[in-house]
Amino acid sequence: MSDNKMFEYQQFFCEENAYRMLAKVKVMQSLYKASGRDTMKGWSCEESYALFVSSYTCPVEKQPTRSWPESMLPIAVKERSVDASVKSAMVWDYHCICAVKMRPLPTDADKEPKASWWIYDPDTQISAPMDSPFGKHCIPMEYYFTSSFMEWTDRKVPEPHTCEEFTEHTKEKLRVRVVPAEDFLNGFSSDRSHMMNLMQPKDKDGKTNWLSAPPSWPLIQKQQGVTMNLAWYINMSNVKDAHKTDAGKKLAPAGVVLKVEEVCPYLMGN
Repeated sequence: MSDNKMFEYQQFFCEENAYRMLAKVKVMQSLYKASGRDTMKGWSCEESYALFVSSYTCPVEKQPTRSWPESMLPIAVKERSVDASVKSAMVWDYHCICAVKMRPLPTDADKEPKASWWIYDPDTQISAPMDSPFGKHCIPMEYYFTSSFMEWTDRKVPEPHTCEEFTEHTKEKLRVRVVPAEDFLNGFSSDRSHMMNLMQPKDKDGKTNWLSAPPSWPLIQKQQGVTMNLAWYINMSNVKDAHKTDAGKKLAPAGVVLKVEEVCPYLMGN
């Protein structure tokens, strides 16, 4: 199933790409349950999650709104999102992807097909199998995590980084916030200010000076009275203390924070 034009994409706005993808999958699954219509070309979605990946940590009381300094995410991504000289890996400050548990629809030949976990990441370089539920950017979950974050020994990495640095950082500092799709869809808000050039907010014509062009779709604003809570999803510190205040209950996201190697066992064990 080709994902060309199926899910919207805007470069450098991975959290919004993930949000739009999960929202569309929810609609397609609802149509399937209501009418039996094969909305996903032979597949049904049983569970879905937004996964935020970063190494940023900060005490709850000092949580900034739109910045997360010193976070480093070694990742294999598509060349269209990086410098042309980088062939295999690069460093971002965070990333957001989707995890979906998909089950093939029953057929006469297989009346009880097994479900499997997949990662949808439109920025990945990893090749998807021919039978991927959502096309070329949908990768088997275990293979995605191993290839994207864990295996650096045979990869070219951008200077001044080394494979050893990538491996150590992934093992020691990288974390993944696993957020149920429903909580993400109901609780995420972004005013996109993290992608504004705050040193020069306006260009000569008085328009917003973006670090990268924003999506054409409307702002995602799901928390009443909160215009921006992206940093709370990226902060991998324990945020349970934040729920002690009314403001914290609005801002602090649901989900659990895991090491990279813990994500697959966690989701597959649910």
